[in-house]
Amino acid sequence: RGAGGAGGASGASAAGGGDGLWLLPCLPASTFEDDVDSQCLGFEELEEEIAAAPRDCEFVREELFTEREVALAAGTFARVARRKDELEAADRHDYVIHVGDLMQAMLGVAFFDDGVDIYQPGDQGTVSRVFREENTGEDCVEITWARTGKKSGEAAPQQRFRFLRRQVLQLGDLLEALPGRECVLGGVEHCKAGDEGTVSRFRRSVSDGEELLEVTCARTGKVGTVAHRSWMEAFRFVGRQSLQVGDLLQALAGIELVHEGAEFYRSGDQGAIACFFKEEGTGESRMEVFWMRTGKRSDESILWMRWFRLLPKAHPRSWQLPHRPGHFDAGHRPWLDAADSAGVGHGPDGLQRAPSSAAGKGRLTL
Repeated sequence: RGAGGAGGASGASAAGGGDGLWLLPCLPASTFEDDVDSQCLGFEELEEEIAAAPRDCEFVREELFTEREVALAAGTFARVARRKDELEAADRHDYVIHVGDLMQAMLGVAFFDDGVDIYQPGDQGTVSRVFREENTGEDCVEITWARTGKKSGEAAPQQRFRFLRRQVLQLGDLLEALPGRECVLGGVEHCKAGDEGTVSRFRRSVSDGEELLEVTCARTGKVGTVAHRSWMEAFRFVGRQSLQVGDLLQALAGIELVHEGAEFYRSGDQGAIACFFKEEGTGESRMEVFWMRTGKRSDESILWMRWFRLLPKAHPRSWQLPHRPGHFDAGHRPWLDAADSAGVGHGPDGLQRAPSSAAGKGRLTL
């Protein structure tokens, strides 16, 4: 029971009436993680009123939140606090710029090089290099611009560009190839400007140990590789993708599953995620997908990025699929615990599935 009237703040000192046993204080919208220590969170027991109130029944203390809810709330507080600090620092022009940061050209800030449009006011670009000018000792950055695909070296960036957000890639993130970029290996086109791709693997080069990033193109189903430190020179970050029960996946080009003469799906088929589960014996995180065209179900690796694309959520789901016992909650992303695994897809009875053509191992041309 909350103190005060509807829409009231948490300043009331009593629950109102002899039967009020709990006080539910509300946090102001401006409260962030750094202020939590000085705020009153959760339910506060009014010991004096409880002692004086008649006890017609015994009250049992119950757990109000699950561990997952507490963890999610803590993560939200942390993200909001970091975002607050970043924006405040950006307003003071004293924040430290990192490679991967998303910047935006301020009003009146534009650059043309010999008549070639590099960027205009409002354009967004990703920091691809941070360096110090040898002659002047001034801190500078190199920015790759999303609209034009061009690069520019900028001095005193805090005075001319607005910081938007940090961009740290994870498995499943959606990227888009920048203008002027393409990847052709052995005469076969892997991706071109405007193509969307999903981050499907992080690995190291066998020859020199360099950190590499594999991106699976949604249009061709081919895999392109780019140095992790310079991904922003080939792609722009579109958004984070998280799977939920009911989401639609689409099989990429060259991907199919046929078992004992029965076709489960082929390239272009769409399937809905029915549930997440852990495989008995191995404990491997997997998901069950219901394929619309064939009406069949297949067990798939939770590392889906090399075989499927996640379709945009166009309309609310109007049907319900049964869940397996022990399925994960919607929105759970267990594949993040296996960030360096390539992930092998299987069909029923452990049948391995692989693309009909080998994935490309070359690097994107910039």
